[in-house]
Amino acid sequence: MGMISLAFFTFGFGVHAIITNSEVQLLLLKRTYGNKGWGLPGGGVDAGETIHQALFRECHEELGVEIQNAVLTGFYYHSSINAQVAIFRCPLPKGYQDKPKL
Repeated sequence: MGMISLAFFTFGFGVHAIITNSEVQLLLLKRTYGNKGWGLPGGGVDAGETIHQALFRECHEELGVEIQNAVLTGFYYHSSINAQVAIFRCPLPKGYQDKPKL
């Protein structure tokens, strides 16, 4: 995650995607690290990257999905990692599987 230091304070900036299919089902990512829980795809904003570029990169890296029509819906403070995180709403692009495999 991108980090910025100001005097005695260091904080990060990240992005997360709320991706839904045509039935408004939420796409979650199973983490392979940490607590290995489920969460939204996303990650840190790299130096020189816009928040949209970071979101597109993270979704491609983590899911292999080329998202489009990302709408910024808000920000939240992630206290456990001292980061501001942008939340985007995105439809699952056409051509990607619309139903989960069981």
